[in-house]
Parts: sequence; structure tokens; C-alpha cells
Amino acid sequence: TPLMLAVMGGHVDVVSLLLEREASVDLADHHGLTALHLGLLCGQEECVQSLLELEASVLLGDARGRTAIHLAAARGHA
Repeated sequence: TPLMLAVMGGHVDVVSLLLEREASVDLADHHGLTALHLGLLCGQEECVQSLLELEASVLLGDARGRTAIHLAAARGHA
């Protein structure tokens, strides 16, 4: 989705604009990854913060059952 691409690229201004225009924050790709998952995997902390402020779910699991909490903990951000 455009939101996922903006998050992966670290485009905080675009992420904010898309969220203001009510982009679906918890939509998942075919691997079960949400924008929050992708932000964590790509190390985009500002984008992750923006998603969390709009209550992106930290409990949605990807196709392998990994939640955003799992990904954050695996990267030392528990």
C-alpha cells in the first residue's frame, strides 16, 4: 500500500499525510505484514511512532505469527 511504501522509505511527512487521510493503518500484505511490521523491520522509528500514535495494532501477527512486539523485542526495542 502507499502507507507501507512510505513507512519503508522513512517518509514521515507522507506517512502523516496518509494517516490524516485515513489510510488503513492495520492493512496487511500477502505475508501478513502491516505498516507497523515493516517500519520495525526497516528501522524507521519516526514512522513507527506515528503509527503507534494512531493506535496501530501491536498484536496482529504476520504469516509466521510474529507480532510487532516480537519484532521490536528481537531488535532490542522491548
